[in-house]
Amino acid sequence: MAKAYWENAESADYGFHYTSAAGLVGILTTGSLWMTDQRFMNDPNEGRYCASELDKLLQSREDLESPALLKDCVKLLRAHQDQEQRQRFVVCFSEKPASLSQFRAYGVYALAFNSKSLYDGLEGPGGLKGFIGIKVTYSADEKAQRVEQASKFACETETWARKTYGRSKLDEGLWKSALYNGLYQHFQFVELGLKAEAFEEEAESRIVLQVNEENSSSINCRESGGRIIPYVPVQFGSPTSETCPLTGVVCGPNTDHRAVEMLKARYAPHLKVTPSNFQLRT
Repeated sequence: MAKAYWENAESADYGFHYTSAAGLVGILTTGSLWMTDQRFMNDPNEGRYCASELDKLLQSREDLESPALLKDCVKLLRAHQDQEQRQRFVVCFSEKPASLSQFRAYGVYALAFNSKSLYDGLEGPGGLKGFIGIKVTYSADEKAQRVEQASKFACETETWARKTYGRSKLDEGLWKSALYNGLYQHFQFVELGLKAEAFEEEAESRIVLQVNEENSSSINCRESGGRIIPYVPVQFGSPTSETCPLTGVVCGPNTDHRAVEMLKARYAPHLKVTPSNFQLRT
């Protein structure tokens, strides 16, 4: 997606959001997407990779600039894994327009969005902003590399803070508290781009929104597979507009594109509808 958190992350022009028939109807009729609480995503280990990778880095490297700082970051991450007050909500996109595994897992329609115009036009409840685009990485080596980059940034930030505030009259406890809070959030956003190798075929990018306690009234809940899932609805624009970032629908296996054409005629005349070209066994 556009404006990826990592500067070296290449962005595709389009991202494909897989959804069910009910999801397709809801998106077309409301011009909104549902962002899911990260803690309820399909990888049960999401939110736990960063601390583990930092631990490995500390054990394998003796030349780290500030190992004590990084050990404190590991403690912070683990202490807050299951009691995070800053909820982060995620909406996911794939680089792949017709992935059988994703049709099976998430729904039989893949909605094509123009990445840049979607990112620029998103708006949360009450005008809530602050979206961040992240490209997901899966392999062990790439996860380790991202965490090492983040740890280098953390060490450099601590050095800068000591030089900047260490000689001032500002209370040491205050600037250290601010430093640790900032680094904790930094590692949390790194964490949002790490996922198990088993999901590599999804080729995922995601848009993330942080919802703090003062905005918690915007959080709703839905049912999925017998589970209650927290989500936040975000607006991307009117599907009837020619400038809408939603540009097309790819129909998956065992679907009839004629029904989607009827929805298109009523709600989004500019959409390109691509019929399914394969069937799944039933």
